[in-house]
Amino acid sequence: MNIFVDESGTFRSATVLDSWCVVAAYASPESDRRHVEKIVQGLSIGRPFGYEVKLNDLAETEYFDFLGAIGRLDGVAFGVAVDVGLHNEANITAHRNAQAMGIVKDIDKMIHQSMRDSLVKLSAEVKNLPIQLYTQLICQTTLFYEVIRLSILYFVQRRPQTLREFRWRVDQKDKFPTRYEKTFRALLPGILQTMSIEDPMIFVQGWAYGCLKRYEFAEDERPNYLTKQYGIEDADGHNIGKIVGENFRFVDSTKVPGVRVADLLASGFRKLLRGGFVDNDMAARLLGSLLILRAKGDQPLKLISLDRGATVSPVTTARVKLMHRHGRPMLI
Repeated sequence: MNIFVDESGTFRSATVLDSWCVVAAYASPESDRRHVEKIVQGLSIGRPFGYEVKLNDLAETEYFDFLGAIGRLDGVAFGVAVDVGLHNEANITAHRNAQAMGIVKDIDKMIHQSMRDSLVKLSAEVKNLPIQLYTQLICQTTLFYEVIRLSILYFVQRRPQTLREFRWRVDQKDKFPTRYEKTFRALLPGILQTMSIEDPMIFVQGWAYGCLKRYEFAEDERPNYLTKQYGIEDADGHNIGKIVGENFRFVDSTKVPGVRVADLLASGFRKLLRGGFVDNDMAARLLGSLLILRAKGDQPLKLISLDRGATVSPVTTARVKLMHRHGRPMLI
């Protein structure tokens, strides 16, 4: 499975509500790769060679045609959105620092010095992140775990062979990985493994999970420090770090059509939440048709806040509900 990731927005705290920023992923079976490339190439017709088409370059009808074409493929979209208009800089700084301190809270219980050193380094890296990058980090790690836990459950019923390998392609912001990108990649496996313990993935007995065999911990590799130090029973043996880290690259989006799809989806979700389409209802239907329906009461586009909570405006709520009505069912 190819997973393409991009974001839309600056993630800086804002002074007005409905200042949405979005990270999005498009998870696509390898068998769809040429179809994805053809759809993206079609957007470039009549434009300079190598030009990366953005949402603002497209007429609304062109964008809707693009969503319709992508919707006929087997890939699915994921999105995490945050309203930075709810964020106070001091509160986000406190949130970041608390997370950094939480990393080393139980450091004295670690047996090995190497583990202690790793935790100290991890804590410092988090604490030194600018708050907009910390906000982006939380959104991205949330997105990655959503992709892992939901795509496995979705594709194991339909295309289990898709789960034999996870290829992550993330839009890079410069010619070489930035400091944030290096920090994000270093932090990601540990954060995701922790999330898998706090919010375990669902596995259904009798389904074809043999395709994930290579991602299971061997008995002598399975981490047991949680049991030894905290009395917490170890999670069922899947190496989340290997799933996300074995084939992970920051790439130039102009050379990877799938990342351009992720960019157009992230921009589309953000524009919809901000009410920027002429026909927001049609945008909600088409974008929603790419999302997987979650558990009852949980919307397919995940909305989060790192600061104060607030009721989403009635208009935005209606658009999110419309996406939900057109989402793809999880179960066959």
